[in-house]
Amino acid sequence: MAEEKRHIFLTGNRRVGKTFLLQRVLSELSVPLSGFTTSWKEEENGTSALILSRADGTESAVAAYRYADDRPRQVFEEVFETFGAACLTDLQGLVLMDELGRFESSTEKFRSCVFAVLDSDLPVLGVVRDAENPFLDAVRSHPKTEVISVTKENREELVFAVRKKIKDILT
Repeated sequence: MAEEKRHIFLTGNRRVGKTFLLQRVLSELSVPLSGFTTSWKEEENGTSALILSRADGTESAVAAYRYADDRPRQVFEEVFETFGAACLTDLQGLVLMDELGRFESSTEKFRSCVFAVLDSDLPVLGVVRDAENPFLDAVRSHPKTEVISVTKENREELVFAVRKKIKDILT
């Protein structure tokens, strides 16, 4: 017998509207949120900071820098290992994981926390980067995970479909 799909992950090309879709789904749900979100914040010098935040917005930390020049990105793995892992403990309601990507690929504790949540019965709504690596592949292939591809053409109709799936999981 197949396991019940309790985790919905959105995937698709960059800038197609995955996080926007996730936010639209959440806008009409009144459920406690836990987990984390990420966002890029551009600084005055053209450098962008990846901000890792608790889903409830109470705390955040800089997890990486993307430079405007040709310097390689700087990833602060210790932020994922400490703050990121903490965002995935003492969970309640709907767990957000927006977004899982390649930066976390070598963060053992954080990845372990992700899989502990996926192995649990807590419902998850997340975004997983459309890239191949062992960590992301394992998230996508987890038996409790359903992956939904988002395109510019289908993102509007997916708002209602994903919201219904989440409501069904929560009841």
